[in-house]
Amino acid sequence: RVVPRTVHISQLPSCPKELAALFKVDSPSIFEGEYVSKRASSDVMFKNRYFWLSPSTRSIHWVKSAEEKWDPSHSKYILLRQCTIAKRARGHSQGVLIKAEFGPTGMLISADGGFYIELKIPEKSMNCWRKAILSLV
Repeated sequence: RVVPRTVHISQLPSCPKELAALFKVDSPSIFEGEYVSKRASSDVMFKNRYFWLSPSTRSIHWVKSAEEKWDPSHSKYILLRQCTIAKRARGHSQGVLIKAEFGPTGMLISADGGFYIELKIPEKSMNCWRKAILSLV
Protein backbone atom coordinates (compact mmCIF):
# COMPACT_ATOMS: atom_id res chain seq x y z
CA ARG A 1 0.00 0.00 0.00
CA VAL A 2 1.54 3.30 -1.11
CA VAL A 3 -0.78 5.84 0.55
CA PRO A 4 -0.28 5.70 4.32
CA ARG A 5 -3.35 4.62 6.28
CA THR A 6 -2.92 7.76 8.38
CA VAL A 7 -3.91 9.93 5.38
CA HIS A 8 -7.70 10.29 5.33
CA ILE A 9 -9.26 10.56 1.89
CA SER A 10 -10.53 14.06 2.73
CA GLN A 11 -6.93 15.15 3.41
CA LEU A 12 -5.59 14.16 0.00
CA PRO A 13 -4.02 17.02 -1.94
CA SER A 14 -5.79 18.15 -5.12
CA CYS A 15 -2.64 19.20 -7.00
CA PRO A 16 -1.55 16.42 -9.42
CA LYS A 17 2.14 16.93 -8.57
CA GLU A 18 1.44 16.57 -4.85
CA LEU A 19 -0.68 13.47 -5.53
CA ALA A 20 2.14 11.97 -7.59
CA ALA A 21 4.55 12.57 -4.70
CA LEU A 22 2.13 11.06 -2.18
CA PHE A 23 1.52 7.96 -4.34
CA LYS A 24 5.25 7.78 -5.16
CA VAL A 25 4.71 7.80 -8.93
CA ASP A 26 6.65 9.70 -11.59
CA SER A 27 3.68 10.80 -13.67
CA PRO A 28 1.24 13.43 -12.36
CA SER A 29 -0.64 13.05 -15.66
CA ILE A 30 -2.50 10.02 -14.28
CA PHE A 31 -4.26 12.47 -11.95
CA GLU A 32 -4.46 15.39 -14.42
CA GLY A 33 -5.54 13.20 -17.31
CA GLU A 34 -3.98 11.70 -20.40
CA TYR A 35 -5.18 10.19 -23.65
CA VAL A 36 -5.40 6.40 -23.61
CA SER A 37 -6.71 3.92 -26.17
CA LYS A 38 -9.83 2.29 -24.72
CA ARG A 39 -12.10 -0.53 -25.76
CA ALA A 40 -15.17 -1.18 -23.63
CA SER A 41 -17.24 -4.34 -23.51
CA SER A 42 -19.65 -2.70 -26.01
CA ASP A 43 -16.92 -1.49 -28.43
CA VAL A 44 -15.49 -3.26 -31.47
CA MET A 45 -12.47 -0.98 -31.91
CA PHE A 46 -10.17 0.97 -29.62
CA LYS A 47 -10.94 4.69 -29.25
CA ASN A 48 -8.77 7.41 -27.75
CA ARG A 49 -10.29 8.77 -24.56
CA TYR A 50 -9.07 11.11 -21.84
CA PHE A 51 -8.55 9.17 -18.57
CA TRP A 52 -7.65 10.21 -15.04
CA LEU A 53 -7.68 8.81 -11.52
CA SER A 54 -9.60 10.56 -8.76
CA PRO A 55 -8.16 9.46 -5.40
CA SER A 56 -10.76 11.50 -3.48
CA THR A 57 -13.59 9.38 -4.93
CA ARG A 58 -11.50 6.24 -5.51
CA SER A 59 -12.50 6.13 -9.16
CA ILE A 60 -11.10 6.04 -12.68
CA HIS A 61 -12.82 8.47 -15.06
CA TRP A 62 -12.88 8.99 -18.80
CA VAL A 63 -14.38 11.41 -21.33
CA LYS A 64 -14.10 11.83 -25.10
CA SER A 65 -11.80 14.88 -24.91
CA ALA A 66 -9.75 16.81 -22.35
CA GLU A 67 -12.15 19.77 -22.59
CA GLU A 68 -15.01 17.63 -21.28
CA LYS A 69 -13.13 16.82 -18.06
CA TRP A 70 -14.31 20.10 -16.56
CA ASP A 71 -17.98 19.12 -16.92
CA PRO A 72 -18.36 16.06 -14.67
CA SER A 73 -21.74 15.19 -16.16
CA HIS A 74 -19.93 14.02 -19.32
CA SER A 75 -17.59 11.59 -17.59
CA LYS A 76 -18.01 7.87 -17.14
CA TYR A 77 -16.32 6.16 -14.24
CA ILE A 78 -15.64 2.92 -12.42
CA LEU A 79 -15.39 2.97 -8.66
CA LEU A 80 -12.20 1.22 -7.58
CA ARG A 81 -13.77 0.26 -4.29
CA GLN A 82 -17.32 0.32 -3.01
CA CYS A 83 -17.31 2.77 -0.15
CA THR A 84 -19.37 5.52 1.38
CA ILE A 85 -17.57 8.80 0.92
CA ALA A 86 -18.59 12.39 1.48
CA LYS A 87 -17.43 13.53 -1.94
CA ARG A 88 -19.24 11.32 -4.47
CA ALA A 89 -17.98 10.75 -7.98
CA ARG A 90 -20.01 12.67 -10.56
CA GLY A 91 -20.88 11.41 -14.00
CA HIS A 92 -22.18 8.07 -15.24
CA SER A 93 -21.17 5.05 -13.18
CA GLN A 94 -20.15 1.94 -15.09
CA GLY A 95 -19.96 -0.15 -11.93
CA VAL A 96 -17.54 -1.15 -9.22
CA LEU A 97 -14.20 -2.80 -9.88
CA ILE A 98 -14.17 -6.54 -9.38
CA LYS A 99 -10.86 -7.36 -11.09
CA ALA A 100 -7.87 -5.54 -12.58
CA GLU A 101 -5.25 -7.25 -14.74
CA PHE A 102 -2.05 -5.41 -15.62
CA GLY A 103 0.39 -5.97 -18.47
CA PRO A 104 3.47 -4.03 -19.61
CA THR A 105 1.47 -1.67 -21.86
CA GLY A 106 -2.10 -1.97 -20.74
CA MET A 107 -4.72 -3.21 -18.36
CA LEU A 108 -8.10 -4.85 -18.27
CA ILE A 109 -10.55 -3.53 -15.69
CA SER A 110 -13.68 -5.58 -15.02
CA ALA A 111 -16.64 -4.13 -13.16
CA ASP A 112 -19.71 -5.69 -11.70
CA GLY A 113 -22.57 -6.24 -14.13
CA GLY A 114 -20.25 -7.62 -16.85
CA PHE A 115 -18.82 -4.24 -17.95
CA TYR A 116 -15.10 -4.06 -18.71
CA ILE A 117 -12.60 -1.72 -20.30
CA GLU A 118 -9.34 -2.67 -21.94
CA LEU A 119 -6.74 0.10 -21.98
CA LYS A 120 -3.56 0.54 -24.00
CA ILE A 121 -1.33 2.79 -21.91
CA PRO A 122 2.08 4.19 -22.85
CA GLU A 123 4.79 2.06 -21.26
CA LYS A 124 6.33 5.09 -19.53
CA SER A 125 3.19 5.64 -17.41
CA MET A 126 1.82 2.09 -17.10
CA ASN A 127 3.65 1.38 -13.84
CA CYS A 128 2.28 4.63 -12.37
CA TRP A 129 -1.30 3.64 -13.23
CA ARG A 130 -0.79 0.16 -11.75
CA LYS A 131 0.79 1.44 -8.55
CA ALA A 132 -1.87 4.13 -7.95
CA ILE A 133 -4.83 1.85 -8.72
CA LEU A 134 -3.53 -0.89 -6.45
CA SER A 135 -3.08 1.57 -3.62
CA LEU A 136 -6.69 2.78 -3.97
CA VAL A 137 -8.48 -0.56 -4.00
